[in-house]
Amino acid sequence: MSANLSRRRWLAAAALLPAAFALPRAGRAASRRIVCAGGAMTECVFALGHGPEVVAVDTTSLYPAAVHALPKIGYFRQLSVEGLLSLSPDLVLADRDAGPASVLQQLGGATNILRQFDGPLSPASVPDKMRFVAAALGEAGKGEEVAGDIAADMRTLADAVARVEVKPRTIFMLGTIRGRMAGRHTAADMVMAIAGAENLGDDFDGYRPLSAEGIVSLKPDVVLTMFQSNEMPVAGVDLAARAAEDLGLAELPDAARPRVIPIDGAALLAMGPRTAHAAYALAAQLHPDLDWPSLPARPWVA
Repeated sequence: MSANLSRRRWLAAAALLPAAFALPRAGRAASRRIVCAGGAMTECVFALGHGPEVVAVDTTSLYPAAVHALPKIGYFRQLSVEGLLSLSPDLVLADRDAGPASVLQQLGGATNILRQFDGPLSPASVPDKMRFVAAALGEAGKGEEVAGDIAADMRTLADAVARVEVKPRTIFMLGTIRGRMAGRHTAADMVMAIAGAENLGDDFDGYRPLSAEGIVSLKPDVVLTMFQSNEMPVAGVDLAARAAEDLGLAELPDAARPRVIPIDGAALLAMGPRTAHAAYALAAQLHPDLDWPSLPARPWVA
C-alpha cells in the first residue's frame, strides 16, 4: 500500500476522532490522568497545554523538562498492561511503534482508554500526529492551529532543502558503541531525506550492526549518531569528538575521516512537534554553504 493511500485512509478515520475518542469537555479538568507512550505523544500533549494532566511517560519522553520528574512506564515498545493500569489512567496515548501489540490489544479490549496513532511514517505525519492527539483531548481547533504551524515549518524545510545540489553520503548510527546503521523505512531514513542527505543504508530495511571497518568501507561524508543513555558523556565534553572516538573513527587520517554530527534523537526521530526545527538545524549543518534563515519561533520548541 502506498504511503499516500495509507495516509488518506488514516485521515478519513481520524475525522471521526472528535466524536469517537475525545473525552467530554466536562472531563478535561486537571483530574484527568494521561499516560504517554512515545516522546511525540508527550510533546504534543504539552504543546496543547495539557501537561498538568500527564501522570506518567515512557523513557523516550525527554521533553519538556517537566517530564523528568514524572513516573516512567518503561520503553514504549515494551509496555505492560499491569504497569499501565496501576497508574489508573483515563487516557493512554501511544505512538505508532508502541507495543507489544498483544499488550495494546489487551488494554484496548479491556478498557476504552487507549488511543494509538497509526499514521504512516512520512513528513505529513508530523502535523497529523498533533491533530490526532488534539482530537483525543477534545482540542481539535487548537490542534489544527498548532498542526498548521508545524506543516508550514515542514514546507519551509522542504523548500530550503530543494536548493541542495549535492547530497552528502551519510550513515546514521543508532548508538556510538556497538551501534546499528539505519536502513530504509526507519525514522532516521526519513530524517536524512528531509534534511538533504543520501542514506547509504538504502539497500536494507530497519537497522543492522556496523563496525568501524564497515563504516570506513562505505566511505561516508557524514556520520550522524545519537548517544544511548548509557553512553552519554559528561557535561562539557565535545560530543562530536567523543562520538568519533566511540565509533572508532577518531584516529583515521583527515582525508578518510567522515564528519561526525551528533543529533538530538528525541527531537528528530520521534516525529513530534520539534522535528521540523531539528531537521532544519540538521540541514544547515549538512549544507553550511547555503543560507538558512531561522524558522519562526514556536512555543513548543525551546
